[in-house]
Amino acid sequence: MQWLAFRGLRAACAWRRPSGVSGPAAPLSMPALSMLGRLRRSRRGAVALTFGFSAIVFLGVAGLATEVGSWYLAHRHGQNAADAAASAGALIRSLNGTHDVIVARATNAATRNGYTSGGTITVTINHPPSIRSNCCYNDQNAVEAIVDQVQTPHFGRLFQVTSETVSSRAVAKVEAIGNACVLALSGDHSGNSLLLSGNFAVNAPNCELASDYAGPDAIDFGGSAAATIQSFYSAGGCSGCTGGGVTTTYPARTYQAPIPNPFASLDSVVWPPFSTSPNVKCQDVSKGATTLTPYETSGLAYCSDLQMANGDNIVVTPGTYFFWNSSIKITGGTLTCLGCDVTTGVGVHIVLLGSTDAKEGIIDINGGIVTLSAAKTNVTFPELQGILFYRQNLTGSDCGGCNSGGAEVTINGDTGTNLAGGFYFPGVDAKYNGNAGSACTVIVGGAIQMNGDATLNEAGCANLGTGVPRTQIVALVE
Repeated sequence: MQWLAFRGLRAACAWRRPSGVSGPAAPLSMPALSMLGRLRRSRRGAVALTFGFSAIVFLGVAGLATEVGSWYLAHRHGQNAADAAASAGALIRSLNGTHDVIVARATNAATRNGYTSGGTITVTINHPPSIRSNCCYNDQNAVEAIVDQVQTPHFGRLFQVTSETVSSRAVAKVEAIGNACVLALSGDHSGNSLLLSGNFAVNAPNCELASDYAGPDAIDFGGSAAATIQSFYSAGGCSGCTGGGVTTTYPARTYQAPIPNPFASLDSVVWPPFSTSPNVKCQDVSKGATTLTPYETSGLAYCSDLQMANGDNIVVTPGTYFFWNSSIKITGGTLTCLGCDVTTGVGVHIVLLGSTDAKEGIIDINGGIVTLSAAKTNVTFPELQGILFYRQNLTGSDCGGCNSGGAEVTINGDTGTNLAGGFYFPGVDAKYNGNAGSACTVIVGGAIQMNGDATLNEAGCANLGTGVPRTQIVALVE
């Protein structure tokens, strides 16, 4: 560039035409030529031009790098918000929340982390996830959160970058990780929800023992109790759950989200009005009875206690048996089901109802030979699928003549007891101290106490249609 400038200058100055004189101009003098030579050899202009151009490029690149760094920081903050939003939505899903509640809670979590849709920010919550990716597309147990931020560059405009959208995305999923054979829903007067005491011994290597109660001693494992189980799962604490008598597949998990109750639909069933006058639909258990008639045949409930002692032998057939304001007390004898089959799901449902909680009956099985299994289907009351025993709870304040120790339900099984299916006793205290070799034992109740020998199993529950509580976690999977 300097060489061309020098040549142009020299050409302009080489010939001069004096005013009023035609013909070629006189050549430059020697001093002028010497000055032009020095100018030609000078490098100071080149350095200035090179520095100026390089400075512009350097400042542009440095500015763009700074902006990219700010975009990365925006992405990281947006990712934190997306993670929190997806996790909050999945947690509501784990509690069986509706779609609208899931979206609302996830959106609120993003807002609490500083991101609300509007202006340059867009927060999108998808339940189920709508983006086809490595996992979870259209999975109802997953929640997707996307945070988009439009960034306006400054130095980037030198490189024709007018705007940039920084997108952060997270997917959280509810993952079931185990089966709970025992689920306690509430606490008792001492603050325990699931109490394992005395000489309690349980062998359930494929089952967990769980509590949805949030108290610090929700599960209390003490005394000389022993357990071989998959794990403990608690919405609260777990006292003694790492003691010497405990053998678990993986460590106890405490202060977790409550487990959905698989039998909760029974709480809203409208049962027949057995004692409404003038259409009283009751029958009594006659003394010395040898058979009971199911509701499907008689349309009636038993309104007197079923009491069995040594020498009593009663047979039931597949169907539903309602006990209205009456109890079941068995200390001996034999109660069996003719035609029940645990492999095909043919069985019975035994339901205790009452006009008030003070009149609802109790269940007390403390001896004898009792062999019953649940039915897989019930056309009239489909909510009873897989349920062997259900005791309605109306107020949860008074059990109306409880068994010793204040429990509404006591099952002291031994080698003569084989009860297969679901046991649902919402809001009441239950004692369960054994059951011999059942293919399916799932106990869901208020506060549950266990202090005998028990074998718990869920392997045969599918044959009976019995729901099994599923312990779960909320995990970020994308």
